[in-house]
Amino acid sequence: MLTPLDQLPGLLEYARSPAQPMWRTCTHIRGFALAGENEGMFLFDSVGLHAFGLPDVQVIAPAAEEAAARATIDLITQRIFNTGCDLPHGTEFTASDSRVWRVNYTRSAFVPDREVVQLALKT
Repeated sequence: MLTPLDQLPGLLEYARSPAQPMWRTCTHIRGFALAGENEGMFLFDSVGLHAFGLPDVQVIAPAAEEAAARATIDLITQRIFNTGCDLPHGTEFTASDSRVWRVNYTRSAFVPDREVVQLALKT
């Protein structure tokens, strides 16, 4: 999608605002309620890190843990944008709320096709 020229000054001002972290300007977080065999699960993913040569993030959790999944994807997306990806495949990540997430590198569940760091809530 192209941004109309008359909207660019406002977008640039917003991006430069100290209240708007740069990672939020350069990435987009999406959320999906899953269906079929994954009914009752929720998936968040980031789009934009791949443009910087970094893996995007995909977080999968039960719908009841939607708030924790959202907080975790925000945290990990910001972390990868600021310092690169330091989450090894096959390990676990413990969030500040003490929830444990399994780390796996895979292809994205939704377009665009790209490498993602997938975090799934350990049950």
